[in-house]
Amino acid sequence: MGYSCWLDQNAASITRQALRQAVASSRIFLLFLSEGVLTRPFGLCEVETAMGLEKQIMLMHETDGWHGAFDFGADEVKQAPATVSQLFLDHESLPWRRRRFEQDAILRELIK
Repeated sequence: MGYSCWLDQNAASITRQALRQAVASSRIFLLFLSEGVLTRPFGLCEVETAMGLEKQIMLMHETDGWHGAFDFGADEVKQAPATVSQLFLDHESLPWRRRRFEQDAILRELIK
């Protein structure tokens, strides 16, 4: 849709420093919530960096169980650091869908 996006899974080097640098150079931080994301050290590093830099944060969550749907009632949400848990109170999470027509619609909403 004409935007440049950095995706950690496509990065040549994934270190804490590389993640911090990528977050620092981004205008907006999109946290894609999937099963286990809040228990992964690098995921938490990205979130905490974005929060520390006061980046605009947006949330999107996986809805498909085959792809690790995010469960807002799961223990990982309850066990997340308090600062990260606050994100769920301060930000709405948009659902990620797998059908192309739904993806286009949700991406347009995200961009708004």
